[in-house]
Amino acid sequence: MDKQISEKLPSPEFFTRHDLCSRWQCSTDTLKRREKARQLKAVHLGPHCVRYSLADVLEYEREARV
Repeated sequence: MDKQISEKLPSPEFFTRHDLCSRWQCSTDTLKRREKARQLKAVHLGPHCVRYSLADVLEYEREARV
């Protein structure tokens, strides 16, 4: 695959808001509240482009189970 094209593709190590909402069965508003409360780290790539790293999601899930 061309390097320029592969750099633009989303990494499987990141979730979109839609992906994470599906995983957690919650709304985007819930994710936004958790971001604002600094409970969940988000990577803002643009005004409507947010990603969550797999490592941060797994860490959040581990802490939520304790």
